[in-house]
Order: sequence, then C-alpha cells, then structure tokens
Amino acid sequence: KETIITLSSESDGVDANKLVLIADTIDKKVSDKKTKETTGVKVVGDQAIGEITLYNKTEAVKSFDKGTKISKGDLVFTLDDIVEVASASTKETSSGKETEYGKNNVKVTAAAIGADSNIEKEIELQVASFDPGTYSATTVEAFSGGSSREVRVVSSSDRDQLIEDLRKKLLAEAQDEIEKSLDEGEYIASVNISKINEQKFDAEIADEIGVLTLDLSITVQALSYRTEDLKPLAQSVLEDDVPDGYTIANSEPQIMSAPDQESSVSGEVQLLVNITSEAKPDLDLEELKKSILGKSIDEAKRFLTADDGVKSVKIDLIPSIAAKIYARIPTDFSKVEIK
Repeated sequence: KETIITLSSESDGVDANKLVLIADTIDKKVSDKKTKETTGVKVVGDQAIGEITLYNKTEAVKSFDKGTKISKGDLVFTLDDIVEVASASTKETSSGKETEYGKNNVKVTAAAIGADSNIEKEIELQVASFDPGTYSATTVEAFSGGSSREVRVVSSSDRDQLIEDLRKKLLAEAQDEIEKSLDEGEYIASVNISKINEQKFDAEIADEIGVLTLDLSITVQALSYRTEDLKPLAQSVLEDDVPDGYTIANSEPQIMSAPDQESSVSGEVQLLVNITSEAKPDLDLEELKKSILGKSIDEAKRFLTADDGVKSVKIDLIPSIAAKIYARIPTDFSKVEIK
C-alpha cells in the first residue's frame, strides 16, 4: 500500500494513528573553495588629450568653465581648466575695417576612451551649444593617447554560477558524510542547507580578473529515521486491507520510502512510503491435526488443500520406509506435527 508518513523532529514519538514518525536532526558543517574563469567583458583604455584654440567672436570677454564640452560629431572633449578669452577687436586698415577674434589656448581631454578621439590638427570643433558665429575652436596639433582594449572582468552571472556549483558540491559531500555515519537501519529523508557560515569572493563585480575564487562554508541539516520505528506505522497502514481470515505475518514488512521535497518544511518532511507485507491465514493447526488422524496420505492431502488458506501440502513419514509399508497418518495425536 502507498501512503504518506510525516517525519517530524518535533514529535515526541511514533504516532501510528496519525502516521507521524519521530526524526533526529543531524547537522554537518562543510567548507571548500572553488574557482571559475570569468566571462564578463569590459572595454578599458586611455583618453585622448590635446590642445585647442578657443575663439571669441563677440564684443565681450568670455570665461569658459572647466569641464565645458567641446565636440566633433559624436566625439566629446572637456576643458581641463577655466579659461578666459578676450573679446573680438576691430581696427581700421587701408582696405577697411578688420576684425580680430579673441583667442586663447587650453588643454582638453576626451570624454571617452579609444583611438577614435585621436583627431587631426586644425579640426574645427563645436563649443558647447553655442552658435559657431559667437564661439568656436580648432585643434592646435593632432590629439594623442587615446586607446582601448577588451579585458575579462567578473560578471554577476559568474558569481551566481560559482555559488550554485559550490553549494551543490558541498551539499553532496555533507550528505555522503552523514550517510556514512548512520547506524544500520538508519536513513536520512532530507538534506538541506540550514546556514551559510561564510561566503567570500576574491573580487567584486566588474573587477578585472581572469579567474574568480569563492570560499564557502555552510551548515547542512538532515532528518534521519529508523526503519524499526516504521514497523508499527506499517502495521497500522496495512491492517485495514488484510482479508477476513488472515493476519499480518510476523515477518518484517518491506518498506520503500522517498522524501517528498515539495511538501517538506523546517523540521518536518513528508515521506512517500510503499509498504509491502505478507498475510497468513488464521489456521487452527491443532484442529487440522485432529481432522487428518488415520487418513491415508492422499486423503490427508486432499483434505488439507481444500482449505483456501492452504496453497500446498507436503507429508513426510518418519522413518521413510513407513511410506511403503503403512502410507497413512498416525492415529496418535502426539505423533503428528504440522509446520
């Protein structure tokens, strides 16, 4: 018969009526370290630097803050320092009025890493969002120093995978050690991580490193039970299914069990149990002896096998030569034994 038995560490004992079985709690601390090659990718490198000339085409002195954006298309640069640019001036010449823009040189740094920012000299640049008719800039010399490359870094999935793999390994090791420590007839029904004692990585997410290492220490808890304690429960489960005229044999029931992890809670596990036992007929052996006294061997066999509770009969006469001389059951009750 298949049924569910509750295995509980909080139970005071075996309750055959409620199908509750007492369980012992076993704690095992295990620790280990594991490494994994990182899979994250990050682009690193240097920013291009260079010098520009800022032009002021207005009639007022203009001051530009440090960090002011200077751009060329998608490429962005920022001023390294505060710079003041004189106003434009006009003077009379033989050919008419001539305007001279105010100008000043200043160092700039690319906002992003990469060689794309190594632009050539005499490149016209946009100053912030100003109209080029008011303020503009050009490169003095070609920019340099910009470079980029891909490096392996720690990703969040690297850490998650390392934790999962090492937890599985430690859980299996703990279960193996617990099983080896069990006494004969003692079994464990569930093994779970009850506590993480220490979890330490040698690098953080986005750190540039080729191999990530995890040190992990956990406490594993298992619930154990004894097959001896299962017997009264097996008796209780099977009794209702025993046919009339039969009783469960004294032989040990065969019990196959497996934890139902979906129904397990802290300190309690549901055991899905398949119980098999033999039932024997309620035969009155003394009455059977009386009923065959003096009968021939064949008559005795026919009589005994007529009972539904008897599958087969084997009759031995002692000494064996008696079977040839007098093939009958003795009439003396004391000389007949039924097994």
